[in-house]
Amino acid sequence: MAGVLTSATAIDDPLAKEILNKSSHKENVGIDKPELSKETDSNEMPLSDDVLQRLSRQLEYYFSVENLSKDTYLQTLRELNDGYVPVSILANFAKVRSLLGNRLDVEAVVKAAADFSTYLEVVHVDKESNKKVDETKDFQTIVAVGPKDSKPIEMTSPIEQQPAPAVVATTSPAASTIQNTVILREVGSGVAEDDIR
Repeated sequence: MAGVLTSATAIDDPLAKEILNKSSHKENVGIDKPELSKETDSNEMPLSDDVLQRLSRQLEYYFSVENLSKDTYLQTLRELNDGYVPVSILANFAKVRSLLGNRLDVEAVVKAAADFSTYLEVVHVDKESNKKVDETKDFQTIVAVGPKDSKPIEMTSPIEQQPAPAVVATTSPAASTIQNTVILREVGSGVAEDDIR
């Protein structure tokens, strides 16, 4: 599978490296590794750092205060897994799959969380106690991702992170009865309507 990250040598995080080295041996780490979907092309190119960085930002958003305040599904998963979410579930989210070219890639999620995020960590969660464990030798575990301090991530406003694209709505005199509607996403709460116009 050329398109799926298989080499753990490019990963800095020791636990993530161990996970990737053992991920092909399901019985060793207990990872619920889903099968690759029909959409996956085994001849796909390896993922670029840009894609992994965008994936990392998406994963960070999932664990943000803003998202967790309204996402009961993720809240429940975190409650059931000591503050973490299984990688196999995250890899199947529509936005994650979209970033990965509509393929299911557990290793990419591990690499993005371990190497491209300063807020997330990759851990083992014991299947019986649903608690984070350091050693997997005596436990059946799943691989999971979550915030390093177990608290939701306080993200800065997207406006501070990236400049918003300029949006200009124009009308011609003949089209004066036409109303243009512009939808702006991720506009901070402190931005007034006049600031946008």
